[in-house]
Amino acid sequence: MTGQTDTMKFKIHYYFPEFVCIETKGPASVDGFERLVSTLIQHPRWRTGSDMLLDHRKLEMKDLNYTEMLQITAVVRKHSDQLGRGRCAFVIQDKLGLGLSRMYGLLAGDALHAATAVFFQIDQAEKWLYGGRKAPV
Repeated sequence: MTGQTDTMKFKIHYYFPEFVCIETKGPASVDGFERLVSTLIQHPRWRTGSDMLLDHRKLEMKDLNYTEMLQITAVVRKHSDQLGRGRCAFVIQDKLGLGLSRMYGLLAGDALHAATAVFFQIDQAEKWLYGGRKAPV
């Protein structure tokens, strides 16, 4: 399933029961994350509490600021009942992505995810999240 906003594009892969991989690209935006989360939870294959691998290696995050990170966290919080508290693995391309992903983890806290982790390599994220099963990204 593919969703797209004016700025941010995403593709959602529903693998294995209760595991989802989301690929993002283009300029990151609050509206893009709102559309992503809405698309995700409205799909018939979505299961509350599913674990997610967010592949943000092609997402342009350089223009995100603290206020927008608060707003993105608020988007997730708004849909938290439908999302559940699954684990969340972020795959990023650089130190900026690392910092923003960690900031999100601090802002979201334990209330939104059972656990979060940030990786530079997709195979490391798959191992942590899928327990050795490889997601065909």
